[in-house]
Amino acid sequence: MKGCLLIHGYTGAPFEVEALAKHIHSLGYEVLCPTLHGHGGNRKELRKSTCADWFESVENSYFKLSESCDEIAVLGFSMGGLLAINLANKYSIKCLVTMSTPIYCFDTINLYLDIRDNIESRNFKRIIEYAYACFTPMKSNINFRKILWTTKPLLKKINVPLLVVHGKRDPVAHQRSAHYIYTQVSSNQKKIMLYDSLKHRFQYCNNPHAIYYDIGKFVQAHL
Repeated sequence: MKGCLLIHGYTGAPFEVEALAKHIHSLGYEVLCPTLHGHGGNRKELRKSTCADWFESVENSYFKLSESCDEIAVLGFSMGGLLAINLANKYSIKCLVTMSTPIYCFDTINLYLDIRDNIESRNFKRIIEYAYACFTPMKSNINFRKILWTTKPLLKKINVPLLVVHGKRDPVAHQRSAHYIYTQVSSNQKKIMLYDSLKHRFQYCNNPHAIYYDIGKFVQAHL
């Protein structure tokens, strides 16, 4: 049996990778999308969790998936990509996919354009998301930075097939992050795919299914 572990991002929940998970599952793979410790609830729960707790959630999910799957691919969205890199450094996996994963945080131009566009289009849901992000606990932000800092030195140890997916309009994770990950890993088989209409989350992209198809094709080639 072959399986895929999908990891959501910081302050997020499995809904961020749900559509991709359904596509991967339709290809015949077992799929697991855990909720990271402290996530999926309120800010108080997030404040109580640490980056070690987040990785433990991923680690336990890997063990669970390993009970039924001999071969596993790991896909991480945003901070989930950082956790996926940590997992790939510690355990045996078949391939790795990082999606909108930050090494350099925030692209000020894209951030301005995205906020402006959402105000002009009266996209109140996105505006509220930006406002809500301002109240993320400082302790949690520090733990996010810790996982980022500790992941960078691990990149050169990664030698499994790698796909780096990133949006040219990403306001949260600067596009330079994708190039950094791609150039720093030691993988002989690696690919970077940049999408013009992609911002950060796939569901806000004009054609997310095209991205899901590309990711699924990569997984099929290596799993």
